[in-house]
Amino acid sequence: MLTHDGRRMLAYARDISANKHYGVWFHDGLYKYDEPAWGMEMAAERKLSVSVSDILITYRGTLYHIDRDGLRERRESVGGVENYVAKASDEYVSELGDPHEYLNDYLVRDSDHSHGGYHKQQNES
Repeated sequence: MLTHDGRRMLAYARDISANKHYGVWFHDGLYKYDEPAWGMEMAAERKLSVSVSDILITYRGTLYHIDRDGLRERRESVGGVENYVAKASDEYVSELGDPHEYLNDYLVRDSDHSHGGYHKQQNES
């Protein structure tokens, strides 16, 4: 589990058959957009393991995949803090479908009932 500012932000997961490492990001989304969107503080992104190039996030019952290199393409200020922002329509974001088909149940439950992260706590989501 990875924390940022004292709150759970991400869990690490591994697909043994594909030998891939993932970050399962707990985030309720940024509501200022007309589509699913997420912001990760630049300082938080630097904490991610170097072995993680794929980020998974559940949003309203749908699992999305975010390419980490793509995530770093868009910077925006969220609540006065520089963030990397990803939107569902970005070319580096893909909709995968039902999270239960990809994630262990505890990761789905945690991501669907997450704290909401630092943006929600600061009323920025």
